[in-house]
Amino acid sequence: MGQKTFSIIILAAGLSKRLGEAKQLLQLNGQSLIQKAANIAISVSPKDVVIVLGHYADQVEKELEGLNVSTAINIHYKQGMGSSIKYGLQSALGLCNNLDGVLIMVCDQPFLSSKHLFDLLSKWQNSDTSIVASQYNAGLGVPAIFDQKLFPELLELKGDKGGKKVILNHITNTVSVSFEDGKTDIDTLEEYQKIKETYKKSP
Repeated sequence: MGQKTFSIIILAAGLSKRLGEAKQLLQLNGQSLIQKAANIAISVSPKDVVIVLGHYADQVEKELEGLNVSTAINIHYKQGMGSSIKYGLQSALGLCNNLDGVLIMVCDQPFLSSKHLFDLLSKWQNSDTSIVASQYNAGLGVPAIFDQKLFPELLELKGDKGGKKVILNHITNTVSVSFEDGKTDIDTLEEYQKIKETYKKSP
């Protein structure tokens, strides 16, 4: 069996309500969160990265100048993550209509590494499972890979129902890769300050 084809979709359209400013633009070690996420994705899939923008789209797009990514603007970003997944998948399929799957990730997991994405992809490439998800906080979530047979379901997502809903619908055909650091994300300024301190102390 040959290598399965995939695109990476980064969800970066959110309102950052609890933070009060665009989390996509927050800086860690001289890089904004969106640049960090984009660079990780590119290191794994150099040609097929789609970033879904919405709130603060103009400023976030400036952060991506010079990077080999495509952007999709979700004009309905206020409706929630489901609409961003839909826009991202439509855009990815527009660029490559014979995808075997998509890897969906967010930009506010500061401890995500390319190694974790490679681990997810390795498991997916070598199995016939529908979903390979990240395991943290005793649950499953993104980053996660969804097989093409789930594309119709992803395109039907509405409101704030994201990938987790699809994972739960197909839990018996889902395998996981441990990513305990995935439980750390940035929703408040307090969380951001804590993570900045951790970053300073890390080698």
